[in-house]
Amino acid sequence: MRLSHRTLLVAVLIVAAACARRGGYTSNEPGGDDASQTRTATLHVENNNVNDVIVYAVGEGMEPRRLGLVTAVSRADFTLSPEIFLTGQLEIIGRPLASSSVARSGPLTVSAGREVTFRIEINLAASMATVR
Repeated sequence: MRLSHRTLLVAVLIVAAACARRGGYTSNEPGGDDASQTRTATLHVENNNVNDVIVYAVGEGMEPRRLGLVTAVSRADFTLSPEIFLTGQLEIIGRPLASSSVARSGPLTVSAGREVTFRIEINLAASMATVR
């Protein structure tokens, strides 16, 4: 069966729209898509707590966005998409699975290309974050 040019064009547009909605293809190879990497920021989480911790990012005026889980006494890295820090203001929250308390970074000023390090301590109130 032969496809018409119009059918083929519609199929290509649907695939392109789906890729654009998911962020498209990003290469980790040298010379990859540097533009998409510079629009994001990176979050490094160091969990020094004895509990697994769910990490959330909260942009100014936004609902918390779950980034992922960091197991007890381990590290994990997350990519912060630009819509999380649209206003430049952000807070990182760590919620241990076995506790009703939370670790908070406090307000952070984050822009594209920056790296945030969030240290979650045994005493959650002593947790802190830095931006570089």
